[in-house]
Amino acid sequence: MEANKYRTSGVIDESTYREINKVLLSRRYIWFTRIAAVVTTIFTVLMVIVRSHFFYFVIFVLLTALLLYWPKWLLKSYLTTAVKRMNETYSSGFIQMETWFTEEGVAIHNLTDGAQLVLRYEVLRRAAETERYFYLSTKSNQFTLVFKDLLTLEQKQSFLPFLKEKCPQIKVVK
Repeated sequence: MEANKYRTSGVIDESTYREINKVLLSRRYIWFTRIAAVVTTIFTVLMVIVRSHFFYFVIFVLLTALLLYWPKWLLKSYLTTAVKRMNETYSSGFIQMETWFTEEGVAIHNLTDGAQLVLRYEVLRRAAETERYFYLSTKSNQFTLVFKDLLTLEQKQSFLPFLKEKCPQIKVVK
């Protein structure tokens, strides 16, 4: 494999976190909460029709509201926490990162503080594509980004198939 085939670098800042925030929750999770909200809404309507059990009516209304708001709250909480951690750690308010692919995995070099690591291919669990990034994450929610603006059109098209070849277990979210 060509060592620098997908070598990219860029800046992670608040706008980066806002963009990747859109792909953090799986579609399955979002659909589950929506279906559960519909079911609780049906029970709420039944409570109104039956005109009894006011206590259960209130509980179902609250549960429906919680189910509808929960994914938004999770994403907002994640974004707020991630930005606060970045600002606490890096006074500049951003991190300069470089990523590339080796035989062992994804090499990550934090250019801001010099830290380096390699995420082995077998620990990668999820990949998603946003407007500016390919987002790669592990089961424990460590993540790295491949900055699409530094890739050629051919590299952008071949990246996800390359990733599936190296990581057969990875789930690609479109």
